[in-house]
Amino acid sequence: KVDGNGTVFFDNWYFGPAGASAPDMPVAVAAAPDAPQGDVLSLFSDTYTRAAAFDGVDFNPNWGQATVSTIETIAGEEVLKYADLNYQGTTWTTPADVSSYDVFRMNVWTADSTELRVFLINSGAVTGGDPVEVPYSLDTSVKGEWVSVEIPMSAFAGVDLTQVDQIKVDGNGTVFFDNWYFGPAGASAPDM
Repeated sequence: KVDGNGTVFFDNWYFGPAGASAPDMPVAVAAAPDAPQGDVLSLFSDTYTRAAAFDGVDFNPNWGQATVSTIETIAGEEVLKYADLNYQGTTWTTPADVSSYDVFRMNVWTADSTELRVFLINSGAVTGGDPVEVPYSLDTSVKGEWVSVEIPMSAFAGVDLTQVDQIKVDGNGTVFFDNWYFGPAGASAPDM
């Protein structure tokens, strides 16, 4: 009931759960990285040109995964989206030499993931036997905003960094990624 004189305006009346709900996808893109193009080996980014080392890249190889992998456009830029993540691979034609780089960088956004790992892989085609893959666990405690991740290449000890031909992500939830590249440590724009 509204009593009184004058004009009153109302907006956004609705019934729903208590509290504000967090968005389930980003509305803005991650901050652009600031390392010079010549200092990075870019796999996925609107900031950098994809390196020739990643010719023939496939962001959704058929590995029997349940993950729904898509490339989405947010604020005019492309991002990778892994919905209902269990695991997801990325492959390319010829093994890449990433041994001269300090870190593997990426931006990550999630509203609901509680477990997330990134693997660099030497496939069986490289090793001539069993694949070699080493995981790195990401902190998923920040929800609903882009987080800049810098993984030291030393975290992938055991992988022949001169012949990396696959990346795998495993975990849960829905996760968005941007700016996958190998580069120098510490060169990045701040988180958004």
